[in-house]
Amino acid sequence: MKRYLTIITFSLLGTFVFAQQATESPAIFVGLMGHAGWHPGIKAGASFNLKSWDEEVSGQSRQSYIFASPQLGAYVYPNVQTGYLAVSDFGYKRHHRSKPFYNAVSLGFGGLVQSQVTGTTVNLGDGSEEKVRANWAWLLATMNYEFGKAINENVGWYGKGTYGFKISSARGNSALFFVEFGLRFKVF
Repeated sequence: MKRYLTIITFSLLGTFVFAQQATESPAIFVGLMGHAGWHPGIKAGASFNLKSWDEEVSGQSRQSYIFASPQLGAYVYPNVQTGYLAVSDFGYKRHHRSKPFYNAVSLGFGGLVQSQVTGTTVNLGDGSEEKVRANWAWLLATMNYEFGKAINENVGWYGKGTYGFKISSARGNSALFFVEFGLRFKVF
């Protein structure tokens, strides 16, 4: 567990170091996240544009960005498990100047901690029940696709799909799928 927390910490610190070189003000985002699309959760983070440039393609002007995005999230699978994640994404985002929509692809790395219900104990004296939990941690590598639209200059909505691969030496490797919808806010 300490090894995973150390790797996650250095991954997030690396994102913050890159963020010091940001070319614009950061965007803060808050979204509703669902493990497998229906287990409820929440995710929050920031997006720092590290590099931006303009391109002219087929007579249309578009702006492209390289960005870093540290994120924290949690979700609940009622009566089965609770998950907590910390991820840093690095990616490419672009939008056409004539349209308010944007698309982004990114790769992420971080950690996932799950607290799973493994059984129930019953106190025979008063009949109370208590859930027995086991905690597991995985390294998490993610591939993400994000799209969104600006509502105005400072606020926009976004949708995001994430495929995550849980990496563990002690437990079997497996995959996760997250769907996320939320709002982005420009800070300054």
